[in-house]
Amino acid sequence: MIKKRTYLGLAAILCSVIIFFIIRNMNQTEESIMYFPLHPTADFPSAYTKLQFKTGHANQAYKVSWEIQSFLSQKAYLRQDISLLFVNGRLRGTLNKWKEQTQKITVRDDYIGNGSAFLQAISFHYAELHQNQSEIKSAQEMSSDQLFVIDAAKTPLLSFRTPGNPIEIKWSKTLTEHTNKQLEKIASRAYQKYHLQPNAFIQIPLTDLAAYSHMKLPNLSLPQSKTIIGRLWEGLYKNYFLGIKKENGTIEDPIDSTIPLILLSKTGNVLYVVFETKDGEIVALKQIIP
Repeated sequence: MIKKRTYLGLAAILCSVIIFFIIRNMNQTEESIMYFPLHPTADFPSAYTKLQFKTGHANQAYKVSWEIQSFLSQKAYLRQDISLLFVNGRLRGTLNKWKEQTQKITVRDDYIGNGSAFLQAISFHYAELHQNQSEIKSAQEMSSDQLFVIDAAKTPLLSFRTPGNPIEIKWSKTLTEHTNKQLEKIASRAYQKYHLQPNAFIQIPLTDLAAYSHMKLPNLSLPQSKTIIGRLWEGLYKNYFLGIKKENGTIEDPIDSTIPLILLSKTGNVLYVVFETKDGEIVALKQIIP
């Protein structure tokens, strides 16, 4: 269940400086994941996302456990973790949990699937810290995991994270290429729809973003990167995770939409997040980089 919390007063004023909007000028609601300047000392000593094959037989449904956990170095006014699970390039599930006055969050669920699949999960671990009545800081971390499940005719059900033999290499290549081709198609349609020049952008699938938890984004400094990522997740939470506002004004469940693809300008002044809804509409979010 998605839990919401409305912020008023100072928090809303501070949040107004964040420039992240749908190209269609979509109005945003104030939700619980909100970027604030990062706390100078609070961090996450432990944070992980884990996909683990549990049970199943060939040509039947199988079960994969999906768990996220994070531990903050100090108690926070608010802790919240969200996670997205993509299967063969499409969103198949979300996790969301928040607690007040705590350090640790754990969330678990099971994914029931069938057929060969490339599972990718990425999580955002968030904390809001109130140092006093007038100063709010945040802390953030990302984690991810992936799992291949192979359900082929006349062979036992197989699961692995990293291919270790020729059969696994062949299947991982096939499933990965399927997902990558889907992303390239989305990028091409977005470039055309929004009149963007492909050679002006660096493409980063959301499922690869956890690699930049402690590493700078291309052509940006590490402090800039952390700020951009925090604002990016705030925008994704409001405009993707909680529901996608389509051009006709309706709100669509994000399930079955594609992996969001980040288009980061090589000049480092703007990024877009593009994806396809379940009925084929291309949507773009835009973030101005100061």
